[in-house]
Amino acid sequence: MELIGREGGFGIFQLDRKERVLLDKMHALASGQHNFKKSYSLGWPRDSETQEFSALARDLFPEVPFDHSSYTVYCPQETSHYYRPFAPYVELRIDSHFPEGTIINEHGNNRSGLTILFSELAEQNQYPVSMALLEFYKPGVADDIVDILKSREMPVLEGLTHLPFAGRTEKDQDRGYGIAEVHRLGSVLKLYGRSNVLVQNSKNLTGVSKHGLGILRRDSMDHENLVMRDLSRERYQKELQRLVNH
Repeated sequence: MELIGREGGFGIFQLDRKERVLLDKMHALASGQHNFKKSYSLGWPRDSETQEFSALARDLFPEVPFDHSSYTVYCPQETSHYYRPFAPYVELRIDSHFPEGTIINEHGNNRSGLTILFSELAEQNQYPVSMALLEFYKPGVADDIVDILKSREMPVLEGLTHLPFAGRTEKDQDRGYGIAEVHRLGSVLKLYGRSNVLVQNSKNLTGVSKHGLGILRRDSMDHENLVMRDLSRERYQKELQRLVNH
């Protein structure tokens, strides 16, 4: 599975013949071609269909933190136009949760979903894939630290990025996020884990508290005084650099 491009929070992956067969089997199981009792759920771990789906999912996406209790899958039969660049397409989404201490939204929720799109790109064995947040998200100090840390990786990583929504307000589009690099998801989540630790310990490390960093971030973007915005931005970036160098 090779990442050949990105479209916002979606990675475009080129699959080989074996991987294409595995993904087609996952799609067949999730879309109910084997007469499941539930339309959008693969049931409990003891079900043979769930076990088969689990093996396929972990083989293709070993970095994804799937739930262990069951596999709740969203796979409608109709085509969708929600993600504009890939429309029309059929979506396969497997619900999950980001690990504790990595990514969480402003309301304390870490629900996520491995989202795979079956679009016209499938004719070339190419599939848009994202580890998408299933709740609105507002970036904060931790995301800004990840933006610094990711550039130190070889090759460079990408964190949460806007998803290409269609038919939504500009405000909502700004709050839909996903991770394109599902093949390196473990490394991305480690960056978020480290970033959160740095933010929580910023007072001891640099003398500037988590709350203080948040104020600097806010003022660097939204302060009504242009001079204060510039000064806040300069100080904010300085403090972030001090933090990541610990």
